[in-house]
Amino acid sequence: MLINLEDLDSVCRFVDRFAYVSSMLQYAHIFSVEGSSNSENESLDLGLTAEQSKQWHCWHSFLHSEFKGGDQAALALIIASYDVSALRSLIGWGSCSLCHRSQLANIELFSTVQFPGGRSPTKVRFRALPARILNHAESMHDGIFPRDAIIVHLKGSWWRSALSTGAMINTLTRRASWNRASLALYVMCLNIWQHGLPPASRLYDHLGSFAAGELVDIFSYF
Repeated sequence: MLINLEDLDSVCRFVDRFAYVSSMLQYAHIFSVEGSSNSENESLDLGLTAEQSKQWHCWHSFLHSEFKGGDQAALALIIASYDVSALRSLIGWGSCSLCHRSQLANIELFSTVQFPGGRSPTKVRFRALPARILNHAESMHDGIFPRDAIIVHLKGSWWRSALSTGAMINTLTRRASWNRASLALYVMCLNIWQHGLPPASRLYDHLGSFAAGELVDIFSYF
């Protein structure tokens, strides 16, 4: 996420709102309908009305399984000005209008409570960049990089498991065949780095052997 710091007041409001929405989505499943925590979390007093608590429940159920985390879900919710029905057209696969033009989003929530003194709602302009520009998605069609890929970011539990133990489990969003170019690139870079070290300093890796000091032919993966 890149932030334009020209208007620091709006930036501060956005960061504050983003942190709040993320935490609320993360823990929405423990809210009672009265707007406080359940019996296992009695010390958490959220000050929510029953209607607001129900709304957080709905947002959590709708977004959390799709975005796999509070931060990602919070950003999507704010981008859509808390209207989840707009998400498909805004950032949907193959229909990402935000990838082609910027859009103003109202980042405030439950506005009747948030604007003492008549302050105007804070609006922030968002523009989505295709993932390949800054951080290429790991799972790709046929496992092959598109020609305009710039950066490959191996992140998340699937990659931690694959690189540390060699275990590549098929999930709904990850499997080795979808990531063969990324795996080949990783092995090639690691082999090159290891090849420059003294033999006694070379490390064993579950995705490549360095005993012979040979480089992996990445093109054999394509």
